[in-house]
Order: sequence, then C-alpha cells, then structure tokens
Amino acid sequence: MSQIKEPGAFKSFLACKCPRCRKGDVFIYPMVRLDKLLLANDNCPECEVKFEQETGFYWSAMYISYGLSTGLVLFLGILMVVYELPLFKDMRYFGTLIGIFLVQVPFSFRYSRMLAIYLISPYKKFNPNYKMEKYIPK
Repeated sequence: MSQIKEPGAFKSFLACKCPRCRKGDVFIYPMVRLDKLLLANDNCPECEVKFEQETGFYWSAMYISYGLSTGLVLFLGILMVVYELPLFKDMRYFGTLIGIFLVQVPFSFRYSRMLAIYLISPYKKFNPNYKMEKYIPK
C-alpha cells in the first residue's frame, strides 16, 4: 500500500493552504488579483474548518502586518544609512522605497493573515473520509 505524502507546513503556508488539512485554499483568488485581494473563504473547502475562529480574530493579523511593514522600513533605513544614500536629495531613492513598500502590501496582508491562522489552528492529520457536520437548526 503506497503512502500518500502530505504537504509540509512551510510549503502549505506559502501556498496559502488550510493549516488543518493543508489542501484547501484560504483565499478565493490568487494574489495577482489585487481587486479581489481581501476575499477569503469562511471555511476550508476540503475539511470545512472555520478560518475566523471568533469575531475580531484577524486583528492579530493587523498587528503582524504592522510589524512586518515596520521591519521592512527599518531594514531599508539601515541600508540607506550604511551606504550613505541621500533619501531626499535624490528622489530616485525615495521613489524606490515607496515602490518597494507598495509592492510588499499584498504580501504583508496575505501572509500576516496566514501567520495568524497558522499560529492558532493546529495541524491535524487529514482524513479524506471525514467531513464536519454542519449545524442545521430544526
């Protein structure tokens, strides 16, 4: 009987897959669709785990995103001091910094949300025959 190799946590994280089964997509559209960047599934399409654990769950992602953005700005600022680049005397450097910051915004949004989900939701070995039953009021 052949063993099915399950995807690794890091690879699933980078592909924005469910932290529980590592197969279902968290986001509906790919990152290149900037107009649909914010749209995420409520539940995993594979194992039906709910991504937003409670109301306000993604506030933690906002703080993670702030930390990532601040870290990037500090890193670029240190590089400018080390290499003695004049930020405001030559607008090319300032424009480059703004461009780098704007390009990283979609990555920061997606991966801060993924980090929040992965820190909270534990990985469980996925059983393809198991489906969570939805509560249906009578």
